[in-house]
Amino acid sequence: TVFNTPNTHTQRQLLEGSTSKMKTDDEVHSYSVFCEEPEIDLELKRILIIVNPKSGRRKGLNVLERVRPILENGGCTVKVSETQYAGHARVLAEEEDLSNIDVLGVIGGDGTLHEIVNGFMSRKVKKNSSVTLCMFPAGTGNTVAYDLKITSPEKAAEIILKGLTRRIDVGVLDKVTPSSNNNAEEGRLYWINICGYALPTTVLELANRLRFLGGAQYDIAGKISLVKNKGYECKIEMIDANNKEHTLEG
Repeated sequence: TVFNTPNTHTQRQLLEGSTSKMKTDDEVHSYSVFCEEPEIDLELKRILIIVNPKSGRRKGLNVLERVRPILENGGCTVKVSETQYAGHARVLAEEEDLSNIDVLGVIGGDGTLHEIVNGFMSRKVKKNSSVTLCMFPAGTGNTVAYDLKITSPEKAAEIILKGLTRRIDVGVLDKVTPSSNNNAEEGRLYWINICGYALPTTVLELANRLRFLGGAQYDIAGKISLVKNKGYECKIEMIDANNKEHTLEG
């Protein structure tokens, strides 16, 4: 299924291909990732790993120590960049020289991965930016890795050595949000996991404040949010694949 919404450049479609590349706004955005059920085999040996040392109760560096020997013993060269502050993963993915890199590895959770995707897709220099993304699950929530059947960091390293890849969508949203001075701030947001509004965002915001609960944070945040039963107002304007306009309001 393809949802064509030119006003927001949002596409959700599984694509086939061998390597990822930056595409224009008139094309479907996509990304190559490693997975357990591949569409194509590649030999990719030059790896840049961006690690969030504070993710998953600070287990990021421990994960790096576990996967680096597997990759190097398999003939890969590994370069590592550690994030130093919130949002740093995006900066690294946007500014690192990827001309001699085959694989952009992420050690962290879904939040770190989100930053990486936004940084990569925002790169000003698109030439030589064809890399394949690999997720080493090391966060509290690892839903993208789960969907790709990457059950452990070691599994991710083995999949890299086998060169098992597939294409996934990159959703794109041009957003306008009110700022503190009531002027509109425009921005572009990319995602490969989910894009939510209302209850999902309320649950996530609360869950982020309950990190001390570990994996239970999401279940508890969800139950609290459901009990509060907060209402939301929304107006959505979209154009479908047949160039027909639709408006949903409520």
